[in-house]
Amino acid sequence: MTDVLEQILNTYRSFATDSERKRIASDSQQTEEWLYEEGDDESEFAYTQKLEDLKKMVDPIEHRYKEEEARTKATRSLLNFIVEYRMAAGSLPPTERDELSFAHVIIFRMFKHARTAKSPPPRPEDARESDKRDKRDHA
Repeated sequence: MTDVLEQILNTYRSFATDSERKRIASDSQQTEEWLYEEGDDESEFAYTQKLEDLKKMVDPIEHRYKEEEARTKATRSLLNFIVEYRMAAGSLPPTERDELSFAHVIIFRMFKHARTAKSPPPRPEDARESDKRDKRDHA
């Protein structure tokens, strides 16, 4: 039981709060003591219930871990797409490249927003105005 607990806590450490880690450790210790003291005389239902109780504590942490894995994978895919997009756009005539550049700005701003997710994503109209200001400032 202790080995399993250590493995869980090591894998999910950064996705669990201190109080969650302490509670899991405490409840796991109590369950281990229960197994050695009373476990032989208990029903299958009692074992199942103890396992479910521990699982309920770990599930939200595991969910956060899996969300982060999916977010990392999606971010990596998007960054690869942006690199491929830039390479393909570089071979286009200048007028077509400018049209795609605007779309790129919108996509990149939405990507940045998704990573921070503190406010609504920029509207395309706002991005167009900001793009015009950027071009004037750099001209």
